[in-house]
Amino acid sequence: MNIFKTNCITNASFVKVFTLTIIVKVFLVVLFAIVENTLDPVYQAKLPDVDVKFVILGLIVAPIVETFLFQFLPFFLMSKINYFRTHYYWIIAISALLFASTHDYSHLYFIYAIISGAIYSFVYILRYEKGAYWSIVIIHLVFNLITMMLNTLFPNF
Repeated sequence: MNIFKTNCITNASFVKVFTLTIIVKVFLVVLFAIVENTLDPVYQAKLPDVDVKFVILGLIVAPIVETFLFQFLPFFLMSKINYFRTHYYWIIAISALLFASTHDYSHLYFIYAIISGAIYSFVYILRYEKGAYWSIVIIHLVFNLITMMLNTLFPNF
């Protein structure tokens, strides 16, 4: 059941959706890093140090578990209610807020996580009939990898 009408977006290949999503997410990281670096250190995100445990959690566990909890479950449960099938933006909004609630490193990072969660949920709905779950897991994993690499290469950025 695809709740969007068929168009060029819903018919886009995974590679196109993946590429566009990563470009948007990297743009957001840079934008939020610039904003965050102009703020008082009190408001800056306190991210954990990158170690083996953090890498395993961030690249394997988090994408699988978070996709299940914050994209699959909200869509699965809410799409059973007719209202949400015609008002899919509520699924996206609720899913994004749930996602952000576990990413509370700072107020600014919470806002960033809402946007990220909305992107993941939107792509999940777009790809619903085309392997949505694993599409989001892969996008989330690659994005976490890019973020870890940027944080390692540019620790003050």
